[in-house]
Amino acid sequence: SESDRETMQRNDRNGVLGATSMPIGCASAAIRLLCATAEKRHMSAIERASASFSAEWESANREIEEWGGRGGDAEFFTNAVRIRAWCIELAVRAAHAAVTANSGAANLLSHPAQRIYREAMFYTIQAQTHEVLDATLNRLERPHPRG
Repeated sequence: SESDRETMQRNDRNGVLGATSMPIGCASAAIRLLCATAEKRHMSAIERASASFSAEWESANREIEEWGGRGGDAEFFTNAVRIRAWCIELAVRAAHAAVTANSGAANLLSHPAQRIYREAMFYTIQAQTHEVLDATLNRLERPHPRG
């Protein structure tokens, strides 16, 4: 089918929150792998990271559910873009943590951590609008203390 620019933009705006299912699912897979790795390796850093990512995933999922039914709100689009950027960033960070926790084994193309990380990178650009790109970069630009 063909759509004009206005229809495409309206559909992008209406569907922005629905596109969170892929990165939040990817984050969930990374967190499950991180939890399994924590059970195997018994390292406090991995256990701490898996608990932290699990709690953040729960928070993001609550926001998706909260805003999912509020499509008519004036603040819907702004919040949907914010949540989508958060889910994208969470997927990338959780996947990176899974790669880190699995050490050299994650170098194998067949390792689940690497596959999940590649998926997270894909969801960073999949169905990306200017607003989603801007919100994602804003999250990634956060100042970090000197290490």
